Amino acid sequence: MLKNLLRFIFIAAFIGSAAAAQDYSTTQCTKYGQAEFVFSVDDGSLGEKDAQWFRETLEEMVAAGEKFKAGETLLVGPVPLKLEAAEDGKLRVLEPDMKTIPFKFVPSVTRTLKIVRRQRYAADSLGATKAIRFAPFHHPLMVTPGALQAPSIIMIRAKKQDGVTGWVLTELETKSKSKDDLEVMSVYEAMLKRPDIMDFLALPEQFSVVVSGRKKFEIFKDGTPVEPRKGSYLDMRSKQ
Repeated sequence: MLKNLLRFIFIAAFIGSAAAAQDYSTTQCTKYGQAEFVFSVDDGSLGEKDAQWFRETLEEMVAAGEKFKAGETLLVGPVPLKLEAAEDGKLRVLEPDMKTIPFKFVPSVTRTLKIVRRQRYAADSLGATKAIRFAPFHHPLMVTPGALQAPSIIMIRAKKQDGVTGWVLTELETKSKSKDDLEVMSVYEAMLKRPDIMDFLALPEQFSVVVSGRKKFEIFKDGTPVEPRKGSYLDMRSKQ
């Protein structure tokens, strides 16, 4: 049953949903002096579960003392979300359309929930759930020229620094490159140009990944090859 569920999640994450969107709302924010949030999720068999997680995430942020108003942004996983005024004094949550540079925000959180889920499942596939380290879309990574167009690239992550993801993307076949050759690019731009890197962007620094397309990738931990747990998300991704 678990394997079938994961297979469905995998397929749903990459196929655009034709289902209608459904609005959800928080209910616990006003008691903290915060306007309630309203957000839209594509209606489907996983919609209610994901919506509940997102609702609870927003309510927990408010209960912890965070305050929000229209025009501001908040970060969920790696995704910056924008808030706008909605009916009845609520705040509607918008997400990037995952197509446009710079960000074009749309009234949905469906893509955000799929990305957070995929990155969490990738970390869980490698036993790294507790060490997960999201790379915010608006933060920088480093890329060698031509790497994003190369058949195979290697993703290496440095230790955590404030405001820096630590990711360096290099063409696998490239010989040595000096630091002067590195280009700065947002995670969002790199992800749009090279979608097959998305799942791995929350892995902590002991992991590196060689990516050669959606199904073909090699993962290393501290320089040693490792295999995803059997039946896990990444194991299934390699077999799709």
